[in-house]
Amino acid sequence: KSRGIHVGFGPNLDVARDPRWGGVGYTFGEDSYLVSKLGMAAIREIQGPGPQLRMAAFAMHYGANGASEGGNNMGFADISDRTFREVYLPPFKLAAKEAKVSGIIVANNEISGIPMHNHKVWVNDVLRKEFNYDGIITSDLNGIANLSDYHSITPDHYGATKLAINTGIDLELPEGICYDHLIKMVKSKEIPETLINKAVGRILKAKFMMGLFENPYVDPENAGQTVGCQNNR
Repeated sequence: KSRGIHVGFGPNLDVARDPRWGGVGYTFGEDSYLVSKLGMAAIREIQGPGPQLRMAAFAMHYGANGASEGGNNMGFADISDRTFREVYLPPFKLAAKEAKVSGIIVANNEISGIPMHNHKVWVNDVLRKEFNYDGIITSDLNGIANLSDYHSITPDHYGATKLAINTGIDLELPEGICYDHLIKMVKSKEIPETLINKAVGRILKAKFMMGLFENPYVDPENAGQTVGCQNNR
């Protein structure tokens, strides 16, 4: 925080049950309950006691990223709706409803043959509506572009953009190679401007909660210091 880092990409809420998967090392393990509890504790420490945000925690990767076949990070997760709800969903449910996590990063995998960046049931119907989550939903690294480049469910980035924004993905990471098309889509009325306003509103809310409009810059005198580290060990 003293160096001007306002968003933490974590905690990792993946339930890891396949040791072949490369992300096992930065998960909390294979037990859904343990992942849920440690995840909530991490979110609360990152974000602070509230109501203002010390930093914004972005929980990842929604969902079942650690269940992809063959340990393939972007592969197909061959799991039932029941398994998803009982094993892989609880950490994100608690993060959204109890810990009030600022952001949730969508996984690059597929469930039931549908990429999560285009899975309206799990992203929009469950996360947004069922859990009443009003925080930021963001793509994984190049997750929107991968709808065309990897999953091949649309021929180009323009089509990927339209799928993702309609699924409920507010923000593209790491840069706007797809969401740069949004201006053209709004002007051509392919997507409603209200959809963009809602996404922007959620992002601005997080910035307001962190006080970035009142204090956008760090103190350079403290930027090189390990401020508070002794007390937080």
